[in-house]
Amino acid sequence: MKKIIAIILSVVMLSLPMSTYSKAEGADEKQVKVGIVTGTMSSDRSSYEAAKKMVALYKLKNKDKNSNDEIKHFVLPANSNGAKKVVDKIVANEDMNAVVFSGNDKNMLGYIKDIKVKRNDMLLMGADLNMSIEEMSENLNLSFVPTETSSGKDTAMLAKEMGAEAFVVYYSDKDLKENKNLSKKIEDMKKECTNQNIEFAEVKVADINSKEDEYKVKKFISEDIEKQIYKYGKNVNLYGTNSTMDDVIVKRGIKERLIIAETSDGCIENDLNELYRTIMKTPERGNFRGNVSLLAGKNSKYNMDRRVGGLLMPNDTFAIYSAVDTAIAALEQDINENKLCMASFIEKSISEKDGISGAFRNAKSGIKNVKVTYVDQVIY
Repeated sequence: MKKIIAIILSVVMLSLPMSTYSKAEGADEKQVKVGIVTGTMSSDRSSYEAAKKMVALYKLKNKDKNSNDEIKHFVLPANSNGAKKVVDKIVANEDMNAVVFSGNDKNMLGYIKDIKVKRNDMLLMGADLNMSIEEMSENLNLSFVPTETSSGKDTAMLAKEMGAEAFVVYYSDKDLKENKNLSKKIEDMKKECTNQNIEFAEVKVADINSKEDEYKVKKFISEDIEKQIYKYGKNVNLYGTNSTMDDVIVKRGIKERLIIAETSDGCIENDLNELYRTIMKTPERGNFRGNVSLLAGKNSKYNMDRRVGGLLMPNDTFAIYSAVDTAIAALEQDINENKLCMASFIEKSISEKDGISGAFRNAKSGIKNVKVTYVDQVIY
């Protein structure tokens, strides 16, 4: 079973030939500057938001004097002329030590090649890019590819860890059709529940195609939860396959003190923040580790200690966190290519920088500098 602590994750990364990417002499005093390049909020929302949170986290570290490193977010506008100006700005910044590229901009590979030619002293990283493994391996020193879905086995194991005696999955045909990995995940949940002696049940829910459908689905699940409590008691874990289901599951689950090992997108943080009306200052939004403690405290007020869990952060967000932290550690320590690709180095870098941990595997046999990221779970 993967480690489950107050903060745990899984990562994946890429790395390519490295020559001399390091802080200059006086490494303890010199500041490392890392740029994160994404599309706009409308074109690359997940990458854009993750970059903003990473910038906020390092500003918080600067304020607390836990780091003097600087993270800067560069946003590529939709028009090519504007994007070229952003690239030129990065190239002209002699203090910039590394750049992390993320998002699905169709011209991203061209921008990477341009910077690579003009700044061969810069460490180039990838995180959740819309490129082939081969393209990332050839053009970037290190890249992280987020896994498409979390493990059903791990979800069931986490539910067991939190005391689940029954596990109920709410699903719709539409969700199964749109998410090619979902059927396997549910099957893995079922197998692991059998291994863990947990009662398992699947409840089919109507497809959602309108606001009226949303209301009907919420009403159906809310009423069905009562039946599941009557049948299994309060130690029942609830899982839904879309955000509409999440909404009613989280609200009813906390009200009835049931178990929620994971939401449909893996990470329950946003659901809890909305439910508890948590107001978070901008610099604190990127501090996922600190937010676990904050939300765990709110859970205690509802007698929900160790009844809620999930991924510490979304997998695509974790890819960017991994790339930035690993780049900084690599520059500080002047490491070679082999060490950069070692899972032990990545794990140590992320743990020391942000207090989080993860697991790694090669995205493809024979390519060591492209890794798949797996975010581990947390219990609130």
